Amino acid sequence: MLKKLILIVALIWAGPALAGDKALTTADAKKFTASLPAATELGEGFKEKGVDLFNSTEPKLAADGTFKPYSTLLLEMKDAHPAEYKQVNAMAKSAKFSNAVEWASVGDRVMLAYIADKMPPNAGAMMSAMTPEMMAMMPPETRAKLETSKAVMSAVDNVPQADKDALEPVMADLDAALMAAGQSAGAFDPMSSMQQ
Repeated sequence: MLKKLILIVALIWAGPALAGDKALTTADAKKFTASLPAATELGEGFKEKGVDLFNSTEPKLAADGTFKPYSTLLLEMKDAHPAEYKQVNAMAKSAKFSNAVEWASVGDRVMLAYIADKMPPNAGAMMSAMTPEMMAMMPPETRAKLETSKAVMSAVDNVPQADKDALEPVMADLDAALMAAGQSAGAFDPMSSMQQ
């Protein structure tokens, strides 16, 4: 059961759709999926240069409390590694996105819809079964991880059906792209460190 919970938390790290974001389209999901090999190659090049942005095994919430793994990583990169940020921006443009921010935003929505599709039906119930009393008995680090996971589960529970529908025609290609990225050590994929 613990392994299943850990797997669910790992999968959840892939990102939520935000209220007010443009609805996911199948065309955008296809563009994002098609960009993953180039993004993986870029991430491997960053790692070779000593810029390992993918070593965190912990999901991160954005400053506003939302769960956006691609957007959050991109924001960190923009400040700490501007040259690499420019490369991601160029990759995004070559994938027919207007810029890296749009690429990351679409990636967040794609991954959240993907997780919602792959998550076992009772996953949310397992997290919501954690009472405040149970949480209080846990070490602070474990409690913080579970609080983050609960926030992400809430986002997964609220994935618009339209996003799931838009992703459906792309699912097989996305599965293949994520599998390939997971087998690559430096993929520009927030899930890559979780899959190792």
